[in-house]
Amino acid sequence: TKFKIQLNTKHTFPTLKFNEGNKSKPTMVNVAIIEDNINLRDRLKKLMDQSEHLNCMLAVESVEKFLRYYNESSKVDILLLDIGLPGVSGIKGIPHIQKKAPELDIIILTVHQDPDKIFNAICAGAMGYLLKDLSFTELEQHIISVKEKGGSVLSPKIARRVLAHFQG
Repeated sequence: TKFKIQLNTKHTFPTLKFNEGNKSKPTMVNVAIIEDNINLRDRLKKLMDQSEHLNCMLAVESVEKFLRYYNESSKVDILLLDIGLPGVSGIKGIPHIQKKAPELDIIILTVHQDPDKIFNAICAGAMGYLLKDLSFTELEQHIISVKEKGGSVLSPKIARRVLAHFQG
């Protein structure tokens, strides 16, 4: 599988909002990653650890390892979850993850654009669906937005597919 994610290290946040409680301190979001591509997983972890806004708490290659190593003291806010994983797929793993960590917001980060995977992930409980063709800065902004605003995120191509489905 080819990944187009552009993991640059430029961080500019002209519209970034800070915590309401403390205007001088930027948001810090604790993230976990389930990604079987070791190069992408390690690169994402490294970039998050260098970020002023993200902290990678756990990075593993499978749902099974996440369930084994995750505990409540991990204090993870957001989980980035790939779909095509060894063992339990990302979509089938969502209910197991939510049972163990109901407070987590799960964002799918994948190359898959087919409607079945999109809708199955959303129906399973994913709060976002992003394609791996985004830059690290875009990914970081999406993660912060979900944490701060409690919303959901979709890559533009995915949003278009969802809208097309409902428009007939």
